[in-house]
Amino acid sequence: MATQSKGSRRGSPKPPPDRQRHVAHAFGRVNAAALRSLYRPQIEEEYGVRAVPVKSALALVTTSLVPDFNRVVNLGVFEPATAAQIDEILELYARAHVPFTVQLSPIARPATITP
Repeated sequence: MATQSKGSRRGSPKPPPDRQRHVAHAFGRVNAAALRSLYRPQIEEEYGVRAVPVKSALALVTTSLVPDFNRVVNLGVFEPATAAQIDEILELYARAHVPFTVQLSPIARPATITP
């Protein structure tokens, strides 16, 4: 007879925090690599689209006024976000004159970063 753990009776148990961080890091690396491949130099030259690293975060900058096309990924995922990093991101989008959004991970640090 198979036995069930207590967690399986109540539904899927929540992964431990270190596992969540591991999964988020893996997703962050894959997501950033995919976005970098889309925002390659030929695309930048032809369409004015850039992928700008800001520490381990990646800022996607286009000429579009649609915020979802201008977004930041991995902010606070691989290391805690800093005020200097956020200032650099704000300046980048201010110079581009485009609205932007931050794709914030649930594991982003410090905990005071809010969407």
